[in-house]
Amino acid sequence: MIQITHIVPTDYLSYLPLHKRHKCIHLLLAHQVLNDYRYTSYFLEKKLRGDYLILDNSAFEFGEAIADTRLVEAIKLCNPNEVILPDRLYDSATTINRSLEFLEKYKHLNIRFMAVAQGNTLNEWVSCYEKFAYCADIYSIGLGAVYCSSNFFPKLTYLNTRVGITHHLNEFNVVNRKKPHHLLGLGDSGHLELKNQIQFEWIRSCDSSAAFTQALSGSYINRKQAYSKAKSKLDFLLPYSADLFARLKHNITVLNKGGE
Repeated sequence: MIQITHIVPTDYLSYLPLHKRHKCIHLLLAHQVLNDYRYTSYFLEKKLRGDYLILDNSAFEFGEAIADTRLVEAIKLCNPNEVILPDRLYDSATTINRSLEFLEKYKHLNIRFMAVAQGNTLNEWVSCYEKFAYCADIYSIGLGAVYCSSNFFPKLTYLNTRVGITHHLNEFNVVNRKKPHHLLGLGDSGHLELKNQIQFEWIRSCDSSAAFTQALSGSYINRKQAYSKAKSKLDFLLPYSADLFARLKHNITVLNKGGE
């Protein structure tokens, strides 16, 4: 089972359906933690009930992780169980340097560290993955969505590039099965990707705003059909709407089923 943490505007957080039988995993965005007290307070309450918090470094939103000092400030504000080390999209060299520098400076903190594999080609990406996957101080590995598919697989025969990557890691015995892996975001037809990825027991969790962005565009995700993910950026200040929430709740159910 892949547990999914759904990213929604602040007004929708308290309406999210949560697992009652076991602890939930939540992913928090560092820039929101720094700027939105209500957002941060919601997750602090969830940690008190025993839920597990992962602090994201906001690299997807800005192209690169926020400054190390700001990330540490966010850590102090939300006290997460796990933090994503600084990375830069598709740039393995910068990602390795920033991640290892942060790790060396702050590994004394009572926290787990997730490193994100990055690269602009399959060889770059795998090399970065191996650097992190076999580092004793790194607890988990983040697998981001990859959009430059031709650089990875000239003839892509999988649903998307990330599915191709996970199959590559598995088939060539590159994957470190002892470390939990996390899917960072979902692209087109996320429910279909999840159905493909659940075969890998080393994939623990996934975060996504797809349930909300599809609902915002007026769409109900059909569990049997593919969809193109809405391109709209998530506005955390959007006010609550009962009509939109009805679509959101449906989409959450479909995506959760994909991970089961």
